[in-house]
Amino acid sequence: MASQVCEKGTRGKPLTEEQKLSNRTKSKVKARVEHVLRQAQARLWRTGGNGWTLVRTIGLQRAKVKIWLDEFSL
Repeated sequence: MASQVCEKGTRGKPLTEEQKLSNRTKSKVKARVEHVLRQAQARLWRTGGNGWTLVRTIGLQRAKVKIWLDEFSL
């Protein structure tokens, strides 16, 4: 299994073009994954009277039901 961690150059030994290309590919994948995870995390947050509040449940289904019940009860 190949390493998914970006390589780092040091003083006096910069990255080769192959390493730069490898880092660029890994960074593209990492950015896409992190964007998807951030969107999923944003769904667990909701607006409250004092700004953003965290929905404290275990599991996405329970969080969705809690948000629905909170909105429905208003």
